[in-house]
Amino acid sequence: SIFDGAGGTIDPVYGLSSFIAIMTMTFAPKILGRAGSLWSSSQSARYGGRLRVLLGGLLEIFMSVLMAPVVAFAIAAFAAGLTIGKRIDWRVQPRNDRRVSWSEAVRSFWPQTLFGAGLFTLLALAMPGVLPWAAPVIAGFVLAVPFAVITTAPVLGRATVATRICSIPEDPSPPAALKRLRTALAAA
Repeated sequence: SIFDGAGGTIDPVYGLSSFIAIMTMTFAPKILGRAGSLWSSSQSARYGGRLRVLLGGLLEIFMSVLMAPVVAFAIAAFAAGLTIGKRIDWRVQPRNDRRVSWSEAVRSFWPQTLFGAGLFTLLALAMPGVLPWAAPVIAGFVLAVPFAVITTAPVLGRATVATRICSIPEDPSPPAALKRLRTALAAA
């Protein structure tokens, strides 16, 4: 049994095993992809060199850690809504460059932010020793609104292209078809 006695607490071995399995599924593709780029000098050169590949990978993992609880919460809320008859609304995602406004971010992420503040308060009062372990999850929830706004800022996108950290090879050197498209769109 995963429970260790009458108190109904979960055996830490099972909790740790589950955590390791989930983290492996979450981060293995990112780590292996970066490792492949780091292994090949020609591949890493396409992304600006090994240092930029490594820095971009670390930044991506850090941002993924912040985003994961927010996304999981949104999926759980969506699934819960389905169980009470909420209709599915499949809208086309905007794929163009656009900024998320503060008001849009607040409308979208207030439940996650409120949940994070509540979780922090609960843990601070009931189990303060857990706070260092829960900090990445709580930070993701509490910072959901500014994270959405800041990460969609055009200046951040330009910075990733200029520094070649978290950019793709096509950013500094777009293919001819993309150049023609941008020219045609600018002229329209």
